[in-house]
Amino acid sequence: MTTFEYFDLALDMAAVVVALYAIFYAHTRTKDSARIAETSSLRERVTTLEAQLRETPTSKSLHEVALGLERLSGDLKVVVERTDGMKGLFDLQQSVVVRLEDYLKQMGCK
Repeated sequence: MTTFEYFDLALDMAAVVVALYAIFYAHTRTKDSARIAETSSLRERVTTLEAQLRETPTSKSLHEVALGLERLSGDLKVVVERTDGMKGLFDLQQSVVVRLEDYLKQMGCK
């Protein structure tokens, strides 16, 4: 083999190595692009979940709401008792009004 043939063989081998490197590089870049896209997607999802989590009530605030509802329930019971007591007053007032109407009707007939 002559020097020229060795040189030609070396150039052919270099071309094969460069071609293999180009294929490997393109494959790696494709994987990197996919990983970057996936990472970006995951980052968006995490950001959305963090925002939702910030707006989610804590156990302390839910406990405060439960206590407030309990107080409101007690206040409503008091209101119901008072209105039940007032019912007797309304009945008494109604009977007084009926008696006054009857009296005025009798006085008007005379």
